[in-house]
Amino acid sequence: MHPALEHINARRNKKVPLKDGRRIVLLVFGGVMSGMRGSGALIGLQQLGLTHAFDEIYSMSAGFPNACYFLADDPDKGPSIYYEELAGRKFINASHPWNLMDIDYLIDVFKNKKPLPVDKVLASKTKLFVIVKNLGENKIEYLEVHKVGSQNFFNLMKAAISAPFLHPGSTKLGHSQYKDPLMWSVADYQWQLDQILKTKATDILVIYNNNSQYLAPALFSDRVYEIMPPAGESNGLLETRPEVLKQERDEMIALVKQLLG
Repeated sequence: MHPALEHINARRNKKVPLKDGRRIVLLVFGGVMSGMRGSGALIGLQQLGLTHAFDEIYSMSAGFPNACYFLADDPDKGPSIYYEELAGRKFINASHPWNLMDIDYLIDVFKNKKPLPVDKVLASKTKLFVIVKNLGENKIEYLEVHKVGSQNFFNLMKAAISAPFLHPGSTKLGHSQYKDPLMWSVADYQWQLDQILKTKATDILVIYNNNSQYLAPALFSDRVYEIMPPAGESNGLLETRPEVLKQERDEMIALVKQLLG
């Protein structure tokens, strides 16, 4: 078994902070509806007793709400949003190209239809970071949810998932306007991993939502282990068929449990 997986497995049914000499980090990517795969992987981790095993979680776009439901000990609710609340034209509507994704509707889902217990997220000892773009300073930042706090939590959520060209406008946090930085190229994903590699992280688990995000060189590191969708599978960014989304969820649950089981 890969060293990173061994160290993660040693933390089953334990909660950070732990005095085991490790600093274990989880990196979860986005990709609109392909985020279903990441949410399925998190269910697998939860079923293995690893919800509170990570010192830090780094996320982007759809990976942020996935990670929030995970830390709130309710990872099943995240996937259900994809195939129950975002199916059909409820969220993605090609007849509205100026607002292809109805982010305001999605935020309402998080607040009211499938309530995200923010208090549980903030009570977690795991530091949760999300990548956003500070439009005023024209720079990409990682913001940590505990520092943002409950009052601005859903503003941070809206900023993190409001992808340019798919949803108009930006969201104010403090004195600046923020938006999803639209990091969709392999170079962008490599940049994010590089930021974590520069930290004191001893073990890094990367969860991909589609094969286009795959960073093959990381496989040769004892610090990094990557979990990818099954070979030949490629989740569409705009997939809204419930039966397909449920299948993708189940595939990732099984894969995670196979790799770490």
